[in-house]
Amino acid sequence: MSDWPLSDSQLVTAVILGDVLVVLIVTAFRKAGVTGKEFARLQKDVERLSEEMKELQAAEQRRFIKELNAAEKMIKSRLRRPNPPPPIAPSSEQKIATHAR
Repeated sequence: MSDWPLSDSQLVTAVILGDVLVVLIVTAFRKAGVTGKEFARLQKDVERLSEEMKELQAAEQRRFIKELNAAEKMIKSRLRRPNPPPPIAPSSEQKIATHAR
C-alpha cells in the first residue's frame, strides 16, 4: 500500500471528514425545508389576518356610519323643535303682591 498517496490513517480521516460534510449538508437542506414550511405557514397566517382585518374594518365603518346617522337625526330633530318662549318676567305689581303674602 505504499503506492497510495495517502496513508491508512489519512484515508480514514478523509472518509470521516467526508461523512461529516455529507451529514452537515443534508442537515442544512432539511432545516431549509423546515424553514420553507414555516415561511409558507406564516404567509398563510398573514393572509388570514389580513382578511380578518378587512372584515373588522368594514364592520367598524358600518358602526361609525350608523352612529353618525343617529347623531345627525338627533340634531335635526332638535333644530325642528320650536324654541320655547322666554319666561315672562313678573311685573312690578306681581312682585309686590308675592312679597305681601
